[in-house]
Amino acid sequence: MTTVVICRYNEDVSWTSQLSHSFVIYNKGDDNLTVDSIKSKNIGREGESFLRYIVDNYNSLPDRICFLQGNPFDHCPEAMSLCNDDSYFGFIGSEISCDGSGGPHHPGLPVSVLCDLIGINTQDVYKFYIGGQMIVSGDRIHNRTLEWWKECYSHYCNNEHSPWVFERLWPLIF
Repeated sequence: MTTVVICRYNEDVSWTSQLSHSFVIYNKGDDNLTVDSIKSKNIGREGESFLRYIVDNYNSLPDRICFLQGNPFDHCPEAMSLCNDDSYFGFIGSEISCDGSGGPHHPGLPVSVLCDLIGINTQDVYKFYIGGQMIVSGDRIHNRTLEWWKECYSHYCNNEHSPWVFERLWPLIF
């Protein structure tokens, strides 16, 4: 079973009608949707919603979870086909890299500092995917304890740079 977790601000999510899986929308924008959603405060961008979904559903995760932005196509035109392909697990978008402080694209990010805080080995180079979208297995999430995920969520919510730092750390987390 696959669940698609979507973090929406004010994007048009009519594309969800083409999904071959159930989905949940964390709506951080206007209440003008014609589909069910979970109303959320507009904090933390997509990563906050992804981590909240993991923490809230840890004991009942599906086999496969597709984490997407409200408009996943800006970063990956093939997002829909990858999401609907039950055999695909991995990242959705273009790969780039940075150093431990986010450079060269976003210098000043505490990437290595946050690694230390959540117990992930620091890297000389962090390869990551623009947009922070991915498809992972519930088993992969269960490789870490619920307490660990709660700690990540806490660090995420207490660091203004978290949306960009976690985008760089998802490949190491999953």
